[in-house]
Amino acid sequence: VDNDTVTAVEFPSLETVGGDVSIVDNDTVTAVEFPSFETASGDVSIVNNNTVTTVEFPSLETAGGDVSIIDNDTVTAVEFPSLETASGDVSIVNNDTATAVQFPSLETVGGDVTVDDNDAAPIVVLNTAVVLTIGGDANLGDGTFDLVAPVDIGGQLNVRDGGRVKVNTELTAALINVDQGGNLGGDGEIDAPVENDGTVAPGNSPGKLTTGPFTQTAGGVLQIEIAGHEAETEYDVLHAMGDVVLAGTVQFEFLGDFEPMPGDEFAFLIGEGSLDFSAASFTFVGAPVDARFNVALAGNALTLTAVPEPSTLAMCLLGVGIALLRARRGVAFRRGNGPR
Repeated sequence: VDNDTVTAVEFPSLETVGGDVSIVDNDTVTAVEFPSFETASGDVSIVNNNTVTTVEFPSLETAGGDVSIIDNDTVTAVEFPSLETASGDVSIVNNDTATAVQFPSLETVGGDVTVDDNDAAPIVVLNTAVVLTIGGDANLGDGTFDLVAPVDIGGQLNVRDGGRVKVNTELTAALINVDQGGNLGGDGEIDAPVENDGTVAPGNSPGKLTTGPFTQTAGGVLQIEIAGHEAETEYDVLHAMGDVVLAGTVQFEFLGDFEPMPGDEFAFLIGEGSLDFSAASFTFVGAPVDARFNVALAGNALTLTAVPEPSTLAMCLLGVGIALLRARRGVAFRRGNGPR
C-alpha cells in the first residue's frame, strides 16, 4: 500500500491467504503477479495503482470476499483464468485503458457483478463453459459482453450506457433493464421481463431473440435487420413470451442488395400475450427510395408488409377493370403501367 518507488509486486510461491490481498495506491508499480496464488479467504483488491499495466492471477480459484479492480489508470488486461468462486462482489470499474477482462471459469458470485466505466470499452469474458450464478445484480456497461454459457442472475441485469450484451445462451433474471446507450442482442433465450430504454437488436445479423414480457419506452429502439424472406435466418425476430408494449422506434435496416417487393411480409415481433404498438414509430434504413410499407397485427405477430405505391395500385386496379371490359379483345398489361 502507498509505495512510491516499488515497480513490481511479485509473490511467485504464495498459494493461500487467510484474509485480504490488497494492492492499493502504488504510484510506480507496473506489474502485479501472483502465479501460484489459489485461495484468498477475504477480498482481493487492486485499486488506484497509477502505472500498473497488467493484473494477472492465473491460479486463483476462490475469493472468500470481493474481487475489486478499480481506478487503475493504465491497466490494459485483467485476467483471472481460473477463478471459479467469489463470495462477495466482482467489480471491474474505472480502469481507463483496459481492453480485455477475462473470467472464463467463473461459476459463482455471491453478490453483484459490475463491469462499467472502463473507457476503452473492453471485450469481457465472464464465463465460457459452465452455468454462471450471480446472487445479486449484473451491471454491465462500457464494453462488449458475449454470453455463451447459461447465466442465472438472482437480481437484475442492467445493461448500462456503452454496454453491448449479446445473449447467445439461456439467461434467467428477475428483470432486464436496457438503459439509454445500452444494447441487448443475440440469439439466446431470456427468461425475464425486458424493459428497453436503449436498443434491442435481436440475433447476430440476423437471428432470433426470445424474452419474457417486453416493454419499450419512448426512448427505446428495436432494431430489425432484413436480408431476405426467411424468418430468423434472413430477418430478425423478437419473440416475447408475454405481453408487449411497444413505444419508441422500430428501425428496419435492409442489408446487402435485398429489395422487398409488394406483398412481401416479415413477421418481426411475436407476442404470446397482448400486443400494443399504438405509441411506436417506424423508420427505414437501406430501403428503396420509393418503397412503401405497412405495419399491422396478423394473429399474434406484428408484421411489416411491402405495399405498392398508391399510383401503381390505382393503375393496377384500373388495368384490371379495363382488362375485364376488353377481355375479348386480348389486351395485355404491364405490371403497374396500364395498357401496353
